[in-house]
Amino acid sequence: MNSKLFWLSILGIIISFFGGFYLANSLNGNELLKLKAENEQLKKNITQNPQNNPDNTLSDEEIRLRIAEADSNPTNITFQRNLGLALLSYGIMKQSTELISESTRLLQRAYDNNPKDFDVVVALGNAFYDIGSLKNDGENFKKAREFYAKALEQKPDNASVRADYGSTYIFVNPPDFDKGSAEMQKALQSDPKNQRALLLMTQSLIKQNKTAEAETYLARLKEINPQTPSFAELSSQMAKEDKTIQK
Repeated sequence: MNSKLFWLSILGIIISFFGGFYLANSLNGNELLKLKAENEQLKKNITQNPQNNPDNTLSDEEIRLRIAEADSNPTNITFQRNLGLALLSYGIMKQSTELISESTRLLQRAYDNNPKDFDVVVALGNAFYDIGSLKNDGENFKKAREFYAKALEQKPDNASVRADYGSTYIFVNPPDFDKGSAEMQKALQSDPKNQRALLLMTQSLIKQNKTAEAETYLARLKEINPQTPSFAELSSQMAKEDKTIQK
């Protein structure tokens, strides 16, 4: 994960920590203004002084305290939502299935309160998707698919969610390449320049040993964003597949 996502995660946690506490204690207008000023100062300090947290980590104690606070006040849905979203981002950045799993508990509470909260629905899909990726677990991909399907009921033209939905058919055993490719093609029809859709389509084609077609999508991705982090890795994968086919 890039540093931008990390700082967004930290800011989300800062805002949710303070937000949950003060919402629970019914701040008046003056206190809210003071809190806003404090958050802006924290944001400024983080932006200008990244060396304050050189290893991009939060302490286990900080995380446990916030999770315990959420568990002790499960009816504070705003706190569950904000902390769940922040914890998910941080867990993905740290590649921690434990933290991502904790985020699903909090996000589930927010979802149960409001199943139409699009961001929460997608976040739950992303959480199970990443757990599936980290654990190579098809069941979590299936759970992710269920939430992506719910999100697409609200926004059927969301190309990134559509692509993730389609890829859940690819990363299970056995894969269903036809269904997966059909969904990712729908994503690219909605948004031909969607980088997530192009990336996942390339990965899908590589898994099918269709390197020539994969190169077409990879070229489109490179044209849109030459700095795509996965570009070198995908190129390497295609080269390996070509050698395998030639043998």
